[in-house]
Amino acid sequence: AFYSEGVETVDGVSIGRSVDLGSTGFSLDLSAYAGEFTTAVEFVDTEGLFVLTDRLYGATGGQLQIHTPIPGVRLSTDYVGAEYDSGGDFSIWTTSADATRDRWFARAEYESVLAKTSQDEDDIEYIAWYAQAGVGLTEKLWVNAQYEVNDITSFRALPSPPFPSPEVSYDNIRDTALGVLYKFSPLLILKAEYHWFEGYQLDEPTLPIDPMTGQGLPPRETNYVIISLSAAF
Repeated sequence: AFYSEGVETVDGVSIGRSVDLGSTGFSLDLSAYAGEFTTAVEFVDTEGLFVLTDRLYGATGGQLQIHTPIPGVRLSTDYVGAEYDSGGDFSIWTTSADATRDRWFARAEYESVLAKTSQDEDDIEYIAWYAQAGVGLTEKLWVNAQYEVNDITSFRALPSPPFPSPEVSYDNIRDTALGVLYKFSPLLILKAEYHWFEGYQLDEPTLPIDPMTGQGLPPRETNYVIISLSAAF
């Protein structure tokens, strides 16, 4: 939910600089970007899954990453604003915190996206965040946990009238996961994870509202398992 799919490349220029703050123990990585890019976002309607592709122009943004005096602890924030073909605005802001040590880690990221298909009105606000933590029971065996949230507010999802308000907010994703990984070596890792999912972002058409009545529909629940073997070369 947090990392949008479909952005394969960006066109433009980026500049960056690292700044050491001396005896404070802090250092900064700063970067700025200008250019354009294409997004491909997955949606669900009464016909099923479909992909909406948009080209965004005049994109500008920057990132600040803060390295703290505490080993393995860093903070970051970034922002990008752009414009659709239609003239509407698109903006995305994220912030994150990460602590990584030899036998444990904890991290969290928050994202806010605001999209307008016209210059006058907001269309969609997209909020996503997740938190992860893990601990090494041994040097090779780790146990991890994650909780992920995605909330969507659609300001013009329904015609009005007959409905009293065109604004619809719903919890698109609520996902809780537990995982185990085993490191055969630093380059060969076996992972198994179990997910408890509640929401609307499923392979089958699952709408948050009834298009005929405007009444909210309950989210669906499903559990699933992922087993993977990753190798690096």
